[in-house]
Amino acid sequence: MKSLPMIAALAVLAVAAPAHAKGGAKSGVSAAKPGELILHQGTKYNGDTEVITRDNSRVITDWNVGSISLYPGEKWEICAKARFKAPCMVLDRSIPVAKEIGIEGSIGSARKAK
Repeated sequence: MKSLPMIAALAVLAVAAPAHAKGGAKSGVSAAKPGELILHQGTKYNGDTEVITRDNSRVITDWNVGSISLYPGEKWEICAKARFKAPCMVLDRSIPVAKEIGIEGSIGSARKAK
């Protein structure tokens, strides 16, 4: 199982916009409600999903993350390893293609950023 490649311990990205649908969003539209971080198996918010609504020190999916949805104005920290161990990055927008920010595998942990 691959995880985030070795990246800077903290990367802050710019803001984007979502909507919501369970089990995958409309193609090309991110899908997070307030308080949610959604990991999507496919790029552009397609495929299987894992919805995270609170700090999760051990995120488990049997697939690589292809895209990530979060609600506008929220920030989430994602880490390559369990228990919020580096490398980590803070997201403040939805990411339609996870590889574009260096995510080429699974995510080990996630929590709301302050």
